Amino acid sequence: MRKNAEGMYDVRSMKAEDFIDDGEIRETLDYADQNKDNVELIDSIIEKAKLRKGLTHREASVLLACEMPDKINEIYDLAEQIKKDYPQYPAYETFDDLLAAIRAAGCQTK
Repeated sequence: MRKNAEGMYDVRSMKAEDFIDDGEIRETLDYADQNKDNVELIDSIIEKAKLRKGLTHREASVLLACEMPDKINEIYDLAEQIKKDYPQYPAYETFDDLLAAIRAAGCQTK
């Protein structure tokens, strides 16, 4: 992975090597696996999500890894509410739909 002058990866780059770091991906997946049953952490991430200020990739990974039915329901309910609150941001049913929208916006995908 190439880093910019500040030593950070460029999330806006169209080149994968500018923003994909295998080590960070593996660490994030490990973090999610270690915290998927951490109720206190999951609750704090859900509370942060309610503020609509965005989540880090690690926070999102914890929510995706969560296997507790009551928390999963809470996450889905919040996601549904956010979709209702922000109808201008479409939700895509499939990955192909998302790729089509990206292509329509003028971005290149493989």
